Amino acid sequence: MAITVAQAMAGLMAKSTNSGWRIGKIVSVDDAAGTATITTGGAEITGVPWLASAYYPIAGDRVTIVWDRTAGLLIGGTLSTVQFPTGSQEVMVLDTYDTTGYWQYIQPKDRVDPWYLVTDNPQSVLSQGWTIFSGPWFPGDDVPWKYVMHLWDYGDIAARLPSGSKIDNLSFHITRTDGPIQDPYPIHPQQSTPILWGHNYTSSSPPPETGKPSFTKGPWKPGALNIGYDFRRGGESGTFPLPKEWQDDLLSGAMKGVALYAEDHLMAGAFQIDLVVSYRAPKES
Repeated sequence: MAITVAQAMAGLMAKSTNSGWRIGKIVSVDDAAGTATITTGGAEITGVPWLASAYYPIAGDRVTIVWDRTAGLLIGGTLSTVQFPTGSQEVMVLDTYDTTGYWQYIQPKDRVDPWYLVTDNPQSVLSQGWTIFSGPWFPGDDVPWKYVMHLWDYGDIAARLPSGSKIDNLSFHITRTDGPIQDPYPIHPQQSTPILWGHNYTSSSPPPETGKPSFTKGPWKPGALNIGYDFRRGGESGTFPLPKEWQDDLLSGAMKGVALYAEDHLMAGAFQIDLVVSYRAPKES
């Protein structure tokens, strides 16, 4: 019978050693919650998050489990030697400049106004939650706040690769880009996970001019990332394989793109999100 993180923490504390870590195995991953079910010490434990900079858990991997005084149980990283096929694997990285992008906003005071669409050149930094557009940068000043979401699509991903290539995996390399010095008020949280959604909008069928767009998948929470020390240094980063259904649908065209949007303003954050395509090109004859 699976036990909760709280129960597991109590048990581990009762049997704690100076090492502070255990070896476990990934049973399953809950992409939406950003947690995994693990087995360790003969117990199955649900709802365990992982360190974003470590790796993305995959069922069957042997992992290190650490106990953090603040966060509780955490999956620290993998002990398994192989996560994905390697062979003669190559990588293509698509940033937001390689996409068709949109952002939408509403006024922050009452959030009852319709969403407004802005068709703009893709931006390298994508925001969710509260953001500042221009004006004073100090708490209490009359600052033009907006509540935002971003949407983008990649088009035909396979068409960007050499003909006959086999795609092994799609991942997002995500970097937290906001920092305390540049953050507007209210302060962005120390840790924030990008909250991602699937959609079917394209340049020929864009999101509505007003009104909230429709999502076909999500939310997916890849993992929490720490804020940067200041605006000149990026925050924490991590690489997260997309859920298998998302990968299949993006490659088949059943899902056109991805959106970044947090319902909760307490999850505000700014991120750089690059698509990493791992593939194997056909051998030259």
